[in-house]
Amino acid sequence: LEAREGGDADKGETVGEKFKDQLEALATTLEEGQTTFVRCIKSNPEMRPGYVKRKEVLEQLVHGGVVAALEMRQRGLPDRMDYGEFCGVYEMLEPASTHRRNGVVMCDEDSESSRQRKKHFKVRCEKMLTNLFGEQGKLNAEFAFGHSKVFMKSHVNALLRAAVGLRRTNLAKLVQRRWRVHFGNERIRKIDEAREMLEEVKVLAKEHGVAELRGVRQALEGASGKIQPLVDTLQALRKEHDHDTKKIGPKLPSDKVAALHRVVEELCAAVDKVVQRRAEAQQLLSARLQRSMLGVVKLLERVDLLAGQCRELADVVEKEELDKCMNGCSDAKAFLERLQSKDLLELKSAGPVGVDFEAEGKIDEDRISPQATALMEQAHEIVARAEQIGDKLLRVKRQFQQAVQEEQGKQEAAREALQKLQEKAQKCIEEGMEDIVALVATAWERQQEAEDVLLAAKDAYGYRSAVTAFVAAVAAAKDGVERGDEELQRRAAENEKRRELQSQLDDVQGKLEQKKKAIHEALEMRMEGAESATTPEMSKNMDALLNDILTLRGGHERETFEVWQAKVEACVKDAQLTIQTVGATIDKDSKARKQAFQDRLNVLERRTSVTPQKTTGGPDLNPLDLIRDKYAAHEAELQTILKAMEKLHEDGLSNNDMRLCVNNFMRSTWGPASSGGYPGRRLFD
Repeated sequence: LEAREGGDADKGETVGEKFKDQLEALATTLEEGQTTFVRCIKSNPEMRPGYVKRKEVLEQLVHGGVVAALEMRQRGLPDRMDYGEFCGVYEMLEPASTHRRNGVVMCDEDSESSRQRKKHFKVRCEKMLTNLFGEQGKLNAEFAFGHSKVFMKSHVNALLRAAVGLRRTNLAKLVQRRWRVHFGNERIRKIDEAREMLEEVKVLAKEHGVAELRGVRQALEGASGKIQPLVDTLQALRKEHDHDTKKIGPKLPSDKVAALHRVVEELCAAVDKVVQRRAEAQQLLSARLQRSMLGVVKLLERVDLLAGQCRELADVVEKEELDKCMNGCSDAKAFLERLQSKDLLELKSAGPVGVDFEAEGKIDEDRISPQATALMEQAHEIVARAEQIGDKLLRVKRQFQQAVQEEQGKQEAAREALQKLQEKAQKCIEEGMEDIVALVATAWERQQEAEDVLLAAKDAYGYRSAVTAFVAAVAAAKDGVERGDEELQRRAAENEKRRELQSQLDDVQGKLEQKKKAIHEALEMRMEGAESATTPEMSKNMDALLNDILTLRGGHERETFEVWQAKVEACVKDAQLTIQTVGATIDKDSKARKQAFQDRLNVLERRTSVTPQKTTGGPDLNPLDLIRDKYAAHEAELQTILKAMEKLHEDGLSNNDMRLCVNNFMRSTWGPASSGGYPGRRLFD
């Protein structure tokens, strides 16, 4: 078994494996089919075809168990079927009282369980066999009922099959008989339908106005010649057989009835073709008339426009010419309105004219309605004549339009220039330049006059004159505004210079007031017996200069700028010279005062070095202790003075300056020593 079959080493399959595969394939084939007992019988030993030896064949059947099997089947119930299968095969043998739904035997409830359905099939099977074989067949064991199948003898199954065949034969004959009746009724129905269709087509042709056309008339006559004889025959048979369709149908000629359908279809196609072509022509006619209507509306607009333009020229043209133009417009308008309200509508009602509805090919739109074309041509001629008459009158308007084309550009340019002057003109108005304001206002008045003439649209010469005047007024306004702008610039520069001079006066006034204050201080601080260059006359001079400054501040509006400027410059110059002189004098007095103070201080220091004064507290006595010991009643005030002096020392006040201040405070509070204000000599003299 392990040997390779045929010596083919490439396949790698042994004889045993191959045999196993073949057995599996055979088992699969047997499982897919139904179990059947097969007996092979040899008809003759010589293997001759068509030759049977009865004795040998019988021996093979007997010894092969076939006869015994047949005898066993005869004594038993060999045929068996599921209840459901049985009911499905022999359903037509059931009594008529069995419940059916739509021709199919159904259970009482579609939702019943599988067990209930099987029980229902079993009941039906029992009723069917009992109805056919009676109770005696069941007693004779010709059939039996199991749990899921019915068991029957072979002759019972054969009888059932024969009954089914007979039932089918009877049903087929019934169907054939009823079909013949139906076929006869069908012939009658076809004839009636053909007659009705013929009448409908005739009505359709008349409604669309194509019944009298040669092709349609021939088609109707041909169809009527084929349909009407059959209609007459049918009516005669109905009278003869009293409307018995079973007898009438077979007597009707089937070939002629069958041809009616084709006859009716050809008639409908012929009439529909003509009707559709007429509908297409009607649609083209409607479009053509619609365009004509739009053309009439546009012509009416032209006539109305012409009449309006002529009426606008009523005061500049002769009345006879105006009446002629207006009469032409009235005639044209009357013709167009009649065309719009009557003539075109009548053409639409009349339908397409001059169109062959039975012809092939595309319909010529230009020939769809010659009358409409002629009417529109006539309308254009009438309107053209009216416009020709009005053209003479409108020559004035055209001249004005030409003038507008020539002059309107100038007007627009002048208006733009005037608009640009508005900002500068507004500044001139704010500054009260009335002459410039008048020039700008005059320019705007000339602009309005030109606009009025333009709106009137009558006087070309007047419009040219108005535009010329407007341009001249704008030029004059422009020159005036430019002069005003120059004046404004001059005023702005003058105001700027005035502000500078005012600033100089403010500066000089402040310095004069400072120097005046310094003079008063110098006079107050002048020491006794000391000479001083500072005199009260200097203060008076400064007062005079300050009065001059106040006078100049209020006089800039009463005098011209040049005069006021010269006075201010002279006053500033004098004030600056006075300030320099006073400053030098004050510096000189300050130096002399300091030198005198130093001289006195030196004298004081020499005196104290010869006879030093003693204090009760001793030379090293603390200032706070001195205040507490001797001046306890004034302790708070003296401590305040002490702290103030310490603070001044920290801030950098020199010793000499401090002494000078204290000496001055002593004199002003207690008076000079010679007057008895305070005993002994002065503290710092």
